[in-house]
Amino acid sequence: MSTLTEHEHEARPGLPEALPDGERIVWQGVPEWKSIALRTFHVRKVALYFVALIIYKLAIMIPAGETTAHIVASVSFMLMLALISVGLLTLFAWLMARTTLYTITNERIVMRVGVTMPMTVNIPFKDLQDGKFKLYKDGSGDIVLTLIKGQSVSYVILWPHCHLLRPFSARPILRGVPNAEHVSARFARAISDGASDVDNELVKSEDQDFGALAPAGQ
Repeated sequence: MSTLTEHEHEARPGLPEALPDGERIVWQGVPEWKSIALRTFHVRKVALYFVALIIYKLAIMIPAGETTAHIVASVSFMLMLALISVGLLTLFAWLMARTTLYTITNERIVMRVGVTMPMTVNIPFKDLQDGKFKLYKDGSGDIVLTLIKGQSVSYVILWPHCHLLRPFSARPILRGVPNAEHVSARFARAISDGASDVDNELVKSEDQDFGALAPAGQ
């Protein structure tokens, strides 16, 4: 597994070097920014949180006999905070999607990530233990990868393209993948066809069947 920080001289978008003979791209795409905003940065939950705070504030101020001007000023301030918070999270989700490019070849996964400091992370199939995918109602989804023992990725480099609550055992995640069911099927097929040292078994994920990856002999 390797990490590169240069993108100015990419052989092609998302790939800092030309593919070796025999390696081919199975799928390449960018994440859906709306999916990231809703499910990675939880903008809907943040908005509901501020709505609840405003309702709570009104429930206290109105019975207490606060003046209309004071109530309006207080609510306006909280609305401003809500708009700023949701706006910043949405903007970062858009920037994250705009600067991210996922590539799946018949031998590895390449993640070009980073808003302020773009980097490319290579994850060969042989370093994967398993993969699961979560399908959402809008057709997008997340592909969650688990690395074999002894392999690791930097939480700082990958964030938020990794499990947010696992800083010491980061799991790479392809977030907001468009047409995720189709992409995950191509990924599973690539694992089965392209990695001779990896066994491919079908397991039940939370929403869909997906190929679990395990090193031969395990």
